[in-house]
Amino acid sequence: MNRRTRTWILGWCVLGGIWPLYAQEGATPKLILPDETVPETKPLKPSQPAILPDDPNGKSRYSPELLNLIDSGRDNPAPPETQEGVADPYRKQRVWLHFDYLLQRITNGPIRVPVLTLNGNPNSIAALNEPGTGVLVGGGNRNFDFRGMNGLRLTAGGWLDSEGRFGVEASAFLFSPNTTGYVAQASGLGSVLAIPVNAITPFPGNPAGETSLNPGGAPSSVRISGSTELWGTEANALFVPNPGDDLTLAVLMGGRYMNVREKFELTDVFYDTNNAGTVAVRDSFDTQNHFGGVNLGGQAQWNLGRWQASVTGKVALGVVRQTLNVHGDTVVNGSAFGMANAVFPGGVFSQPSNIGSSSQDRFGVLPEANFRLAFAITPNVRINVGYDALFLNSVLRPGNQIDRNVNVNQSVLFGGGAPASQQPGRMMNDTGLWMQGLSFGVGFSY
Repeated sequence: MNRRTRTWILGWCVLGGIWPLYAQEGATPKLILPDETVPETKPLKPSQPAILPDDPNGKSRYSPELLNLIDSGRDNPAPPETQEGVADPYRKQRVWLHFDYLLQRITNGPIRVPVLTLNGNPNSIAALNEPGTGVLVGGGNRNFDFRGMNGLRLTAGGWLDSEGRFGVEASAFLFSPNTTGYVAQASGLGSVLAIPVNAITPFPGNPAGETSLNPGGAPSSVRISGSTELWGTEANALFVPNPGDDLTLAVLMGGRYMNVREKFELTDVFYDTNNAGTVAVRDSFDTQNHFGGVNLGGQAQWNLGRWQASVTGKVALGVVRQTLNVHGDTVVNGSAFGMANAVFPGGVFSQPSNIGSSSQDRFGVLPEANFRLAFAITPNVRINVGYDALFLNSVLRPGNQIDRNVNVNQSVLFGGGAPASQQPGRMMNDTGLWMQGLSFGVGFSY
């Protein structure tokens, strides 16, 4: 490389390094010669924009918008926990799935009339108007206590947008069938077990009024049982007016369904010790309640690092379709007590006058409150404990549908064969139902 070439290269390198430092918009580049003094550089203050050291007017070559952005970042640095890439992993997730074990109690199953009595006098029939008669079951005494009910609840949902303003959630719960009841036995030599009724008409050898179905000195056993089944589902749209990381307030609206099915059964068996025959008398009252309505409510949720607390309140308004099914029969085996072996319609409280099915519709109100406290084991897995309370204002419960005013002439046990009357009638008495208890679960979110 000759001397002339090296001179050109050196010149271009000098110009290339100086030009960016002294080039001004609308100005001509200027070289600082060896005999000139370099202007003193002014120190920058934290909120002072950058100034070119050779500009006598103090004019910056950066736009005002860029300088404002630089100053804002200098004076208000972003907190580390909200910077991109290091966000709190326990904040709101996009989708979620919860599994809960439910341990709940419901309102005791009522039995509005006395259905089992006892009298210590072997010569009595244990009718309600006899001295010494006590009520063992029914009439406000010893109703059905279903105690703890075990169930499961599944909840799934997700946000439809990245900000968490619009979402959907669906939930379903199911309780295992719960059965309870009473069993009593009598030898026929001492105390008398009986099913008390009020006869509205005279029957062979007896006037109208208080009487009972009793074994007449024969051994007997009585079994009274009640069962309940509950399940339901709901689906809601979620709207969050002002999404936040620490506190989220959501409005929910959707639809809800709940089914309550219960059963009352009474079986009284008389034993004929002479020929080993039996007479079994059975009553069955089955109720079904189908609620469907519109769901409205709200939810508040707090996120505190690994901890999360939520409160949900909602109320569904709709219709309860209520159905009552009454069955009953008397079964004679072994020619007991000289009767022909057969199956006869009707028991004690179930007779041709009320056997069958009836339905009605009632306005339904179903409020519910839920409280939940959750802890995040990992950013995607939480365990939780909660409390739930629910009330349905109108349901048919089978123990409330028993009419003890009976035309006993419909029954083969009291003579039978008489035309059916209007009693016992098919009752349709509704009442409210409470359910409350604890929940324990695990949730997954992504």
